[in-house]
Amino acid sequence: MVRHSSDNNPWPRAGKWFRLKLIRLFLMIIIPVTSGVTGFAAPSGIDSVTVRAHRIPLLTSGTNNLAFTITVYASPGEEKIFLRNVQIKIDKPELLRMVKVLGKPFANKSIEGDNASLQYTTFGSSLASADLALEGNLPLVKGENIFHVSLLPATQVDLLSKVTVEVIQLTGSNGWQYTPEKNPATFRMAAVLRSAGQDNVHTCRIPGLAVTRKGTIFAVYDNRYNNDRDLQDDIDIGMSRSTDGGQTWEPMRVILDMENYGGLPGSRNGAGDPAILVDEQTNTIWVAALWIHGNYAGIQNNRFPQQGLEPMPDGRGSQLILVKSEDDGLTWSLPINITKQTKNPEWGRFLQGPGCGITMKDGTLVFPAQYLDPKKNDLSSSTLIYSKDHGKSWQTAKSAVENGGEAQVVELSDGSLMLNMRSNKKARLVAVTRDLGTTWTTHPTSAVALRESGCQASLIQSTVTTGNKTLDVLFFSNPDHSAKRCDMTIKASLDQGNTWPERFQLKLNENTGYGYSCMAMLDDNTLGIVYEGVRELFFQKIDVMDIIGSSQK
Repeated sequence: MVRHSSDNNPWPRAGKWFRLKLIRLFLMIIIPVTSGVTGFAAPSGIDSVTVRAHRIPLLTSGTNNLAFTITVYASPGEEKIFLRNVQIKIDKPELLRMVKVLGKPFANKSIEGDNASLQYTTFGSSLASADLALEGNLPLVKGENIFHVSLLPATQVDLLSKVTVEVIQLTGSNGWQYTPEKNPATFRMAAVLRSAGQDNVHTCRIPGLAVTRKGTIFAVYDNRYNNDRDLQDDIDIGMSRSTDGGQTWEPMRVILDMENYGGLPGSRNGAGDPAILVDEQTNTIWVAALWIHGNYAGIQNNRFPQQGLEPMPDGRGSQLILVKSEDDGLTWSLPINITKQTKNPEWGRFLQGPGCGITMKDGTLVFPAQYLDPKKNDLSSSTLIYSKDHGKSWQTAKSAVENGGEAQVVELSDGSLMLNMRSNKKARLVAVTRDLGTTWTTHPTSAVALRESGCQASLIQSTVTTGNKTLDVLFFSNPDHSAKRCDMTIKASLDQGNTWPERFQLKLNENTGYGYSCMAMLDDNTLGIVYEGVRELFFQKIDVMDIIGSSQK
């Protein structure tokens, strides 16, 4: 009998399945099983971990500034899995007073925006130091588990301060450990200028910002007492004043209130959408507002007719009114009605900015403006209101474009005026005039360069000196998104608005808000901005070199 070589095999055919099982067992012994996520040491049960830094300001009065989100996907078996340690590195711990990791009972849910009032469970909390190890013991549920790193600024922190923070390691039960990829994020400080419900005001909206020759900062805004809706409703113009560069603010004052004019209540005498300017020659502060008198409470002001020059009890005849201060904001005039000087009686809604106006080099005062033209299917037209005699009389220019809305104006280096306008084209409209709005030229960047989601924006001009260079800079702010009011961003142009390079852009806040903003130069090298959150207003200070610094490289 002749044997085949296979007959000498110590593993009979019937044992093939057993051989395969032994091979698998051998591989499991010499090759450790990983979770499939880089940075892990050991066990199963953790499917993935991500650490995301958020581009947000640190609110000095905030209880929770959600700076990082940690997301852990887990598959716990019979043995529970716990998160027990989060290590954090801080470059300037003196700028923070407390660091927290927030978690359950809201596992599987990020409580932001409308849910922000809900209370988190604090996983770990500690006074800030350069290297923190926050301890806790929270079980991970099956699926998504969300934690937030919250940073609380130190008391009386300088608003120009910045702090860089990094999440460097997570540790849990069963010896699991995760070291994320490098994630250092720099956070700027911000003050809540007006909070929702403060002083019995439901919502503050529509900010304007200006600085006088004495360095006093003025912020103006709508006090919307009953809700967050536009006129017509009970709305007055509020004002906040700072004499220390925006670090602290005096109590809010109402500077324009039409009270019970014509025997109608405040809900039928709303005044809002302010714009502010400072006469650079006289230091007079001017605030313009839209006043509506009549019985259209709860209906938005662009939804009912407002033709005419007299305030009528049926809501017709919307009015353009001013108040002024000649003593650096300590006292304010009674309302000054300039409707008959500036409004065509056939126009519907006619109002300023909102935001801010300017003083030209020759002393001309200019407010951007807009109106609805019933002869053109109520299309909105953007224009200018100006005074050549320091506010004694006012005139209105011709329309810059049709279907242009809320606008801001700057004087360019050649003395021409650039009007930057809200549109429905997903990008800002831009036009230029060299004769105070008698004629207009469409700018090459119009409807293409500065994207928007349909929102008010801010545009200012400044001369910035750095080293041996003097730069003529335009600064622009808006929600930098084509569909949502999020990503509040400041952009700079060093060529009179012809280009807005990405390297000269600074995102301040990625969160969604109402989106209106207004900027002003606080001094030669510091920019201030007030912008809307949800029912509240934030104030930030920015060193202009943080925006245009790369131009010096």
